Amino acid sequence: MKSKDIIINDKSAKIFIADSLLMTPVVSVAYRAAADLIDKGHSLADPFIRRDHNVIWIELDRQVISYIIYDKVIPEVKDLAYIRMSWVHQDFRGKGIRSIIEDHFIEELQLHEIKYVETETHVDNISIDRSYEKLGYKKVYYRRFKKI
Repeated sequence: MKSKDIIINDKSAKIFIADSLLMTPVVSVAYRAAADLIDKGHSLADPFIRRDHNVIWIELDRQVISYIIYDKVIPEVKDLAYIRMSWVHQDFRGKGIRSIIEDHFIEELQLHEIKYVETETHVDNISIDRSYEKLGYKKVYYRRFKKI
């Protein structure tokens, strides 16, 4: 696990990068976030979280305020990372935290010669969709599901 001191809103914070969710404070936060999504009818949230995913997170006052759970290398495409889940604590949304963690995330991926990042968003999650667009992500396709 790697860590780095950063400043957020004039306060000392830390950003961490780990090759596994196991034994990180992100695990419980991520499962709570997934449970909230499932409660809201987003049935696809639970399979996206496994302990063997990579994770980058920010702690402020020993509280996780943001994270990105991802796969560093997709077996079929060696230079692609896939974001499984990203989250910013509601008290810190709209304050540039997503941009800060994204910058460190991209820096980490470039160390591993990864050139592309892919993610999906739920059609109802307009705020994260806008956030990704601000960060330079482009929409390239839509997935469609049908309940039968």
